[in-house]
Amino acid sequence: MKDLNSIIDSLKGSSSNEQLDKVAKMINSGEAGITPKQAAAMATKIMPMLNKTQQERLKLLLRKLK
Repeated sequence: MKDLNSIIDSLKGSSSNEQLDKVAKMINSGEAGITPKQAAAMATKIMPMLNKTQQERLKLLLRKLK
């Protein structure tokens, strides 16, 4: 949980696009503790529970992971 809090703190004050870029970089570098493949699997599972705006942001993140 401590790592998650530090990730969230590092995203505060950033624009939406900057946040997505940072998260994608963390995942691609291994810093987030999950692989891009694991992130894509999680995204697929939660996508139906999100509203349209959230789905679009998640899709953008997934494009940045490829």
